[in-house]
Amino acid sequence: MPGEPAAVIPGTLPIVKSGEPEPKPAESITMTPAELEARLLSESDKRVNQALATSKVKWEADHAALLVTERAEAKRLALMSVTEREKELEKQRVSQLDDRENKLNRRDIQITAINKLDAESLPVSFAEMLIGKTEAETLVNVGTFQKAWQKEIDAEVTKRLKGKTPTGGSIPGGEVDMNALIRGAGRK
Repeated sequence: MPGEPAAVIPGTLPIVKSGEPEPKPAESITMTPAELEARLLSESDKRVNQALATSKVKWEADHAALLVTERAEAKRLALMSVTEREKELEKQRVSQLDDRENKLNRRDIQITAINKLDAESLPVSFAEMLIGKTEAETLVNVGTFQKAWQKEIDAEVTKRLKGKTPTGGSIPGGEVDMNALIRGAGRK
């Protein structure tokens, strides 16, 4: 649109339309190493402070949401009778224990997958993708992966080694005459 400044990419000159004055090239700034260090430090401090401010705002929002949830839960529990409250707290405790147990089982299965991959000389970075619901399912996944991995390696090796087989010798029949080779070497 006319009248709006054109976008300029840093390190380039802006596009000049007819009728507009030509821009001046960027000035070069000369700094001593100490000034450069101070300027870099200032810029890094500014960026760190921005990141901290953003993180603080996010943490405060998360904390506020958690407080609202906890207050609502406390209010709900306060309205219950003693037996209902005890049942509800027991449910929550069982739920937390189940979650913890599931996390521990997943970690054990992941360790099993990593150990199996390592024992088979396969890349351990695939362990996360091969984890199943049970340890047996994970071992089946690793076995299937090992077969597919080996098949792909064999295919790539075959592809790279394709070509002509070298011929046996200089004589068309493929036989090598040592006397001719020795005489030929002596004439050179």
